Amino acid sequence: MTLKQAIKARENAHIEIQAFSDKKTKTDTVHKMTVEEGIKEVLANYEASARPSTYTNALSAYKTIAREFGKDKLLTEISTQEIDLFIRRLKAKNLKNGTINVRLVFLSKLISTAKDYNWFETVPSIHWLKNNNGRIRYFTQEEEESILANIDTFCKDVIITLIDTGMRKGEVLGLKAENINLESKKISVWKTKTGRPRLIPMTKRVESILTERLKTINDPEQLVFPVSVAQLQYSWEKMRKKAGFDWDPDFVIHACRHTCASRMIKNGVSIAIVKKWLGHDNISTTMRYAHLDDDDLVQALDALK
Repeated sequence: MTLKQAIKARENAHIEIQAFSDKKTKTDTVHKMTVEEGIKEVLANYEASARPSTYTNALSAYKTIAREFGKDKLLTEISTQEIDLFIRRLKAKNLKNGTINVRLVFLSKLISTAKDYNWFETVPSIHWLKNNNGRIRYFTQEEEESILANIDTFCKDVIITLIDTGMRKGEVLGLKAENINLESKKISVWKTKTGRPRLIPMTKRVESILTERLKTINDPEQLVFPVSVAQLQYSWEKMRKKAGFDWDPDFVIHACRHTCASRMIKNGVSIAIVKKWLGHDNISTTMRYAHLDDDDLVQALDALK
């Protein structure tokens, strides 16, 4: 063996020893975090930054996770097969897909704790369930206020317009100055999902927003909201985390449209009018919003007495 070969062999041996040492250190660190310890770390972050209701939901979900997986189980021992078995057990309890997905959101955060430390050799997969339980997610007044308080300023007008008009995201972002008629206080939507144009009346706050924006626009072809879909989505996700809504998989931008429809229904607007307002092709699509709240059920009972 030449001197050059000897030096090269020594370097390779050093690399192998160092790799073994790193792997040993990594393995030792892994064994220091169990499911219970991971839960405590995640809950500490929620307690410091999330809303009380979010923390309560997290606490409930993690009690289930600790019971199902075992609090002393190592985070790195959680496999895709075990997660699938966890989902099957929750289904056996007749939980709806949306409820199970909420549990999976919190499980995902737990797994991310170990993933962030690069502890996993193979990160387990989570097979999310399709929300097919007919539930329509809409925002309460309190949730709307939280959204507007935490969303980026340049997106706030877009969100208000989405909620008050029930327009689709692409319809609002595609609005041009020529689509706005401040005299009639109506918005013309020409490019729609169904291919049928429609007119949408303005609420007072939408009228105020559009009036101010048109003051700085001279070209009728100019976009009213110069915001891209990617920018809006990024701002929304940032807001969800900041406001503590990131645990809810249904807390999406499209729920602004559901919010508009639900508020009209709850205030006595007929299904036919809501259908026309939203631009639905089929009345069966609009009927999804015809859900009754508890107060409506009480009134229905009174009518039978």
